[in-house]
Amino acid sequence: MRNLGRHLRSRTFLRYFGSYAAVLFIVFAGISIYMFRYYEGALEASFIESELNLIRQIQYSNELSLNSMHNTAEHLGISELVAPFAFLDAPQRARPLMRLLASYRNINTFIGDIILSFHDDKFLFSGNTSIEVERFFSQGLLFETVSGYEFKDLLSNAYSMSILPSQNIYGLIIPSARMVVTFILPIGAGRGGSLIFLVDARQYEMMLRRYTHEIYNTFILHKGNVIVKQTVSNMPDSFVEEALAGGAVSGDRFAFGEETYMLITVDGEHHMTYATLIPMSLVTDISNVLQQGIWLFILGLIITSLIMTGFFAFSNYRPVAALRKHFDAEESRNDFLAIESGINNLFGQNLTLGTMLEEMTGYENYNIVLQFIKGRYLDRAEFLADAKKTKIDFDKQYYAIAVSDSGGGSGNMGKLSIETIEADEVTCCSVELISQYQKLYLLFSDNSSGIYEYLRSIHEENRSHNIRGVMAASAIYKDIKHGSTAFLEASAAFDNRFIVSNENIILFDEIHAPSNGFAYPEVLVNRLKSALRNTNLEVVDNVINEIFNHVKVLKPPFFIFRIFYNDIIRIALFEWGAKRDSLDAMKLCDVFTLSGCLSIEELSEMLREVCHTLFENTPQKDNTKIDSMSLLIEEARLFMQDNYDNPDVNISFIADRLSINTAAFTKEFKKYTNTTPLEYLTQLRIDQAAKLLSTTGINVKDVSVKVGYLDVSAFIKKFRIHMGMTPAMYRKTYIEVKND
Repeated sequence: MRNLGRHLRSRTFLRYFGSYAAVLFIVFAGISIYMFRYYEGALEASFIESELNLIRQIQYSNELSLNSMHNTAEHLGISELVAPFAFLDAPQRARPLMRLLASYRNINTFIGDIILSFHDDKFLFSGNTSIEVERFFSQGLLFETVSGYEFKDLLSNAYSMSILPSQNIYGLIIPSARMVVTFILPIGAGRGGSLIFLVDARQYEMMLRRYTHEIYNTFILHKGNVIVKQTVSNMPDSFVEEALAGGAVSGDRFAFGEETYMLITVDGEHHMTYATLIPMSLVTDISNVLQQGIWLFILGLIITSLIMTGFFAFSNYRPVAALRKHFDAEESRNDFLAIESGINNLFGQNLTLGTMLEEMTGYENYNIVLQFIKGRYLDRAEFLADAKKTKIDFDKQYYAIAVSDSGGGSGNMGKLSIETIEADEVTCCSVELISQYQKLYLLFSDNSSGIYEYLRSIHEENRSHNIRGVMAASAIYKDIKHGSTAFLEASAAFDNRFIVSNENIILFDEIHAPSNGFAYPEVLVNRLKSALRNTNLEVVDNVINEIFNHVKVLKPPFFIFRIFYNDIIRIALFEWGAKRDSLDAMKLCDVFTLSGCLSIEELSEMLREVCHTLFENTPQKDNTKIDSMSLLIEEARLFMQDNYDNPDVNISFIADRLSINTAAFTKEFKKYTNTTPLEYLTQLRIDQAAKLLSTTGINVKDVSVKVGYLDVSAFIKKFRIHMGMTPAMYRKTYIEVKND
């Protein structure tokens, strides 16, 4: 403890601690200022967005019902049963019409009752009864705020949707008075009639309670007039109507009584507007709670940071104190001065270290060149990132590789050496290959012709010094990943040194014509990839044998064998191998060893050894289970595609057919296809239904049967969920788009 106290009083420790604490103070001060100035606004924006989402839920739910009413009016407009008629002349037509109205009422639970009125008839019809017009307006429906004459006039002139706000209604149609919202829509196809939809106001009350808080004042308006509301402060309709008429938007504030309210509003279809007025006291309370949580979090961070600051300051101080002891045995509170003095005493003694660093740099340059020739770099960015460390300008467009015999030039065959020359816009690196008794040249240039010109100048200079060596060069390349191919080409050209003149450079392109007869076995290569991916060693060995037989039959030039097998080995290592950095098989893929192979058998055995080493470094899989299960899933998919129109086909049916448990089938199907079998089958049926609706004129019920749904109501519901609209709306939309 005594030593700890002495360390904490040290000037160096206090310097570290003070520096870290100052940085933390600036950071937390900046955060606090930001929170004070901007966080409140961000919280309010977030609150408004969350409330907008709730209002949009009300909008979606209500407009789904409104769209259902419009669809009902359109369907009745094209129905043969809804053709205008005089009840007294044809009373037998009333019964089918009433049954039709009752069916639409039963389908849509949101609607309480549907009443049909023909403008030229003396009777109105509902799902339960028919009633004379005059009696209907005098006794059938009695409104709290609308007279029978006004309602009759409204019904006769209903050219678009009209809505009467929530009010008490009673009469022959509704024996006991209750709050009802009344919707009036014209029926389609010019039938000269109107539909009256009576919606119990309790439906809206449940809707508003579901999506808004009890202390909110929520309104639904049509053409600027409130039709339904939920209020807790006796807020009049005119208050919100005047606010919206004045152009108010979400976030605006209004005073009512002793409270200030924030307006949240959303405009919908059919001239509908959805608005809620939220007490600002609630917004402030929520903001305060959130801010308190943030401030407590920041306080916790500050305390934790101070503790960590002391820990790191002491951790940094301890090595400084230990280092000081090596330079100054005397007690001193200024550790940095003691260390500086010791370093000054060591200045000038780093010659050996500098020499070692230079040798390490030379080795790094040598290693990058060899890694390039061995094809370890797959893209230019990776190569240039490593080459940047060498300070050699490799960032040029074209490159080639050349080899020459050493010719007894330097006689220094026992050392690794690299020589870099940058001249005439050509970067040339030369490396002594000890085991090959060759000298290798790697040349980069932005001018492709400049590479060969520079090689000729080297060759001529050697000849002028009586060095009668042979030089051979590869083709010119741009893609970095072909480094090993370029070396194999240069080696192939060098192998012809005994049958061509060595007066000039032996160019690969001049002695080897393209082998157009060699067909690259893409199918076999893809099979090898798949076998490696699935770690199936038996299949790998079989594919390697097939590749061997394939190239053996075609008999291309041997250098083509080397290049082809080099490509295959690279695929195995870099695309389908295990972790690249820890793979011992990398040592097998040595392009210098590959260039020494003298038969196809040797090349095939090298490929086989690489693949076997890959398997030793890669976890094995249960291929039998994977293959059998994938085939089972594919069989299920094909069966659903062929039998989606059969109503008896469901998931249990398919699982029984495949002799698999339903739960297991669902789990495995989703694992392989990222969707459940039920979702897949449903999507098949809906897609086919959409095709029939857009390309044929058959009715919705027949479409439902053709895609495997006997229940047309269930089909319409599924179609609306997947397509966002009913089948009739989809067909109408498709026709309109097609006409446009």
